[in-house]
Amino acid sequence: MIVELVAILALFVGGCALLRGAGLSGWGLLPLGFIAGLCLELIIGSLQIVLFLPTYPVITLILTAGLPLVWWAWRLRRGADVGLPIGWSALTLVGLGGAVWLLSIANLVKHHTDSIYYLMPAWLLADNSYRTEASAELVFTRLFGAALMHAPADIASPSQYLRSVTPLLAAATLGAVVWLFARGVEGRIPRSRLVLFGALGAVLLLSTNRFIYHAFYLNGHLLFATLLLVIAGAGWLRVRTAPLSWLQLLAIPALIVTRPEGFLVAGLALLPTLLSARIPRRHRARALAVYGVSCLALHAFLGWVHLDRGLPVSGQVVGGFVVGVAALAAVRFLGAPALLGRSRLVLLAVEGMIWLGLIAFVAWRPSTAWYSARATYINFMEGVGLWGYSAVVLGLLVVAALVLFGFRDQVHLRYPLTTFVPLALLLAYLREGGYRTSQVDSLVRMVIQFVPLALLLVIAAFALSSVSRELDEPNDEAGVVPEPVLAGGPVK
Repeated sequence: MIVELVAILALFVGGCALLRGAGLSGWGLLPLGFIAGLCLELIIGSLQIVLFLPTYPVITLILTAGLPLVWWAWRLRRGADVGLPIGWSALTLVGLGGAVWLLSIANLVKHHTDSIYYLMPAWLLADNSYRTEASAELVFTRLFGAALMHAPADIASPSQYLRSVTPLLAAATLGAVVWLFARGVEGRIPRSRLVLFGALGAVLLLSTNRFIYHAFYLNGHLLFATLLLVIAGAGWLRVRTAPLSWLQLLAIPALIVTRPEGFLVAGLALLPTLLSARIPRRHRARALAVYGVSCLALHAFLGWVHLDRGLPVSGQVVGGFVVGVAALAAVRFLGAPALLGRSRLVLLAVEGMIWLGLIAFVAWRPSTAWYSARATYINFMEGVGLWGYSAVVLGLLVVAALVLFGFRDQVHLRYPLTTFVPLALLLAYLREGGYRTSQVDSLVRMVIQFVPLALLLVIAAFALSSVSRELDEPNDEAGVVPEPVLAGGPVK
């Protein structure tokens, strides 16, 4: 219990110190600060792994909380407006401690066989034996995200996982959806409409039974969903403020090390940001560089694991390494007017290539596509996947939002969702036998990774439905605009 409380407070304090030091203020600091702290923990822990440093969670937590606190104190000392109200800060920490205590006692954790395979790396990390004891398959298929999130549990007790971290992450995700929505529509619709749709979004997310289930499920899907939401949501808000730019940069490597498909989804979610003339080139270059370095570091380590175990390096590892090299090589071209002026064409071409790849695989082995499509229909339409009709209804709402209501910079929220459709079907060919009829099928569990983002798109589209489409439609193709300066001041 004490270890869990210290671990959660380290994440929260570190994340809030970082974002407050960058200028974020207001209630959004609470959910976004917790998410930022988790990102820091995953990044620092991943560096410990790939740089062959000791992986003890105590070191990870000290750095997660200590480095941002030092930076925040330095900013405060230099006169920056980054102070915190002592009373509210103390009350928040007490409330967080109470939440950790209640969740620890309640022990509402849900688990499945897969949960063991996500926790095994956590135990090995806590013992500093991950690099030598983990099998290549375990490293390759589970990566580090969920393991690093739960590794502190083994510091001084045999609890083996943190009971409160995933529920608190769910609460932070809910807060992030509402905050991103409010920031995105602020000043464009009446306040009463903003409050109405913000509350509606919260109710819809809380009424999705699989979201509640994943709030207590020992796995990495909800973490993936939160990081994807942050990357796409920050792009939608055009990361013109320092806190959002920090948060998006932190979420990129954290997403990449969370699941094997993370580097593909992160790249697709980031692409609208990279091609937007409305976002400063400096930030776009940093984002692409962070993406490239993260892909290189992860897949170089995965390649080493395979070779160290006497196994051949898989094509996915080589592909991820090549993607990292290509990303770093492409940084210099981000300012090209020809590229920015044809952003929609580039996005369409990339999405079209994914569909063409899927068509080629279907032609090669149609049985996998048929088996997967049939299993997916049964899982989502006949109730086997335990989603009820919530996933289908949300999918229909997304289609309605895209067809009926366009709004400015919508592509940042839309692109990760529409590219997921062919990508998910392609992933069926990378696993034996494709998807299956089961409540724990990979696709059944993966869908939650896109629910918060889809919900943000839906409530934003319907809330902005009264705004003139002529004034509010995407306009990145209008040409290159002067680069705005990232604001470092307070963001409410």
